[in-house]
Amino acid sequence: ADGDTLRHTVDLLLPEGASLSIVDGTFQRGGDTVAVGLDAAPFLGGTPHPDLARLCKSAGRYTTEGAFAMGPGQPTVKITGTDDFRAGFGGLVLHGHTEGEAEGLPGHYVGEVFWGYDELRQCLVSHYLSNMGELMTMEGRWTKDGQLLATSNGLWNGEPMVQRMLMQFDASGLAVGANSHSIVGTGAPYESFRASYRRQQQAKPQ
Repeated sequence: ADGDTLRHTVDLLLPEGASLSIVDGTFQRGGDTVAVGLDAAPFLGGTPHPDLARLCKSAGRYTTEGAFAMGPGQPTVKITGTDDFRAGFGGLVLHGHTEGEAEGLPGHYVGEVFWGYDELRQCLVSHYLSNMGELMTMEGRWTKDGQLLATSNGLWNGEPMVQRMLMQFDASGLAVGANSHSIVGTGAPYESFRASYRRQQQAKPQ
């Protein structure tokens, strides 16, 4: 970056020889921001992977109730809120928007998650961020019994941490629940999150 100019380059590493430059450009700061609608058509006519199309069946607005624990040995805190899931770009992305409250804690929680399919890893991948400063990516795969199993790893207070989240769905593909277990350092697994989801009734057309 140099002032209001951001240089952007992407090189593709090949099995042999020199890398291949596939992007070389700049971004210039200035003007108003532009909001890109999720209803934009998929680039180059892309089609969603069946695993992602299956997840997109859960799109809708949900009332959420649950609890979370800040860390191992910490008490659980009740949470309430709403989750809005919307498929975008012709079903190539599922975007989730979360808003809620935690019992006994000040402030309003807001989170965003984007699900897509990674052809290289052959799995669903999500990127999550929130106004608590959370920034996390998870790999998701469907289980034989119809759950979505997502995993992540990183650090928690300087200790290695791994997490497994299971999401449950009804016969029509709507979300009904989720629960996460985490391991921090050499500690025992503990339930770090659980929630139930109730799909809100859709407004009837006028």
